Amino acid sequence: MRATEGTWGVLAAFGAALTPVLFAHGGWQHANHVAGEITNPNRNLPLSLLIGVGILLAGVPVYYAFRWARRREATAS
Repeated sequence: MRATEGTWGVLAAFGAALTPVLFAHGGWQHANHVAGEITNPNRNLPLSLLIGVGILLAGVPVYYAFRWARRREATAS
């Protein structure tokens, strides 16, 4: 740590790094609270989590395909 940063700089950096972690944890925690409200949570909750993550992961190749096509178009002209 540099002497010019001080304690507040380190605390601010730690807080900035911790914010996304807390949001990610909160998202999965809220899914467990919803389990008390849905029918047949032993089957439906894991199924919905897997389907949701699967949909997100299916979007990754689509994103890279558009990115690749756009880069190819930019280099062609």
